[in-house]
Amino acid sequence: PRGKTQRCIAGQMCNLTGASGTLLTNQNKLAVLSQCGRPPFVTGFPGGGISQALSHGGQLTSWDGGAGLPVTASGGTYQLCWCGAVTSTLCAQAEHFRVLVGSVIVVG
Repeated sequence: PRGKTQRCIAGQMCNLTGASGTLLTNQNKLAVLSQCGRPPFVTGFPGGGISQALSHGGQLTSWDGGAGLPVTASGGTYQLCWCGAVTSTLCAQAEHFRVLVGSVIVVG
């Protein structure tokens, strides 16, 4: 999902749709970080800042922790970072999310 700007509203679920890019697969994940590849994940995103595994050929994901949880992060602009592991279990640490693919703007 290159150059993707995602807008999330504090207090609501955050879903990313319409992502596009080369070699996106359903096992890939995205993370919200202040700087890609460096901890910590941004506080206030369900799933510890790591998205659910991408679906629909890598075009759809969310940060709802699979339970409809809202984003509670402070308003601001953060980096949207990609982990292209072939299994989603390999996308677990900030260091796995080295590729900057866009930004996440939290409103609220």
